[in-house]
Amino acid sequence: DSINRFGYSASAISILSSIYEEINRIDKAVETFMKLEESDTQKGQGYYQLGRLFNRKSNPQKAIEYFEKYLPFRPISDADIFITLGNLYELVGNIDKAVNNYIRLEDINSHRGNGHYYIGLLYEKKGRLVDALKEFEYSLEIMPTNSNILLKIGELYENIGNNRKALEIYKKAIAIDPIKEIELNHAIARCYEKIGERVMALSILKRIEN
Repeated sequence: DSINRFGYSASAISILSSIYEEINRIDKAVETFMKLEESDTQKGQGYYQLGRLFNRKSNPQKAIEYFEKYLPFRPISDADIFITLGNLYELVGNIDKAVNNYIRLEDINSHRGNGHYYIGLLYEKKGRLVDALKEFEYSLEIMPTNSNILLKIGELYENIGNNRKALEIYKKAIAIDPIKEIELNHAIARCYEKIGERVMALSILKRIEN
C-alpha cells in the first residue's frame, strides 16, 4: 500500500473519505480523495473515486467531470467506464456523448458488439426504433447466438408493425435459447394473432398451458 507525500496510504485515504461521505462532508471527501493524485502509482484513482462518489450522490455532471479526468489514466482492461459515462451522458441529455462512449466498447475485443447493443437501447428509449434496430442488427452480426439481442430485434420489428419478420426472429431465438421458450412462444402466438392466423396462435398458447 503506497504512501503519498502527505503520509497517507491509499487504503487510509479510502477509509477517511468514506467517513467524510457518511457525515455528508463532501468537500472533505473530495479533498481527501485528491490526495491519491499525489502518488505516482495512484494517478487517476482520485478522479475515479470522486466520479463514483458524485454518481452515488446523484450528481451526474460532477460525476462526468471526474470520470473524464480519469480516462487518460484508466487501465486498458477497464471497459466499464465507457458504459458508466454513456449512462451518465444519457441522464444529462447529451445523446451524442453517450453514443461516443458506448461506441468505444467496439475497440475492445472482449466487448465487441456491446457498444452497438447499448446504443440500440438508447435509441429505443428515445423512440428512434429504426435506428435502434440497425444497432441491434450490427450487434447480432458480432454475437449471432445472443438470444437477448434476437429478442430485442423481434420486439422492434413487432413494434414497427412487421409482424412476419418478428415471427421469424422469435423462432430463431427459440432455436438458440430453449430456456426462453415460454416467453418467446407467447411472443410468437401474439404475432400469429396479429397477422390473422388465430388457429396457430391458439395452438401455441395451448401448448404452453400443457
